Amino acid sequence: MYPEWLQLQTFYDGLSNTSRILLDSSAGGSLQLKTPAGAMDFVELVATNQYMFTSDSDTQVNPRGECKAVTLRSGRTLEEDNIRELHK
Repeated sequence: MYPEWLQLQTFYDGLSNTSRILLDSSAGGSLQLKTPAGAMDFVELVATNQYMFTSDSDTQVNPRGECKAVTLRSGRTLEEDNIRELHK
């Protein structure tokens, strides 16, 4: 197995510039300034949180900004009147 610092460096080098900026910002500064153990713990925490909030839904953007109905993951459909009620 490769040392933690090499794994982290390889991971970090493979990120897009935007992902690096977001990761560094979330870490409170450059991830590369953390100890290998601290950086690995942080990356694992981010990965765990991302996994918890990832969905496999087929979300589609409504380009006109009109909403006539919303179908929930449960399969239940909320019509326009019900949606307005939620916003009151």
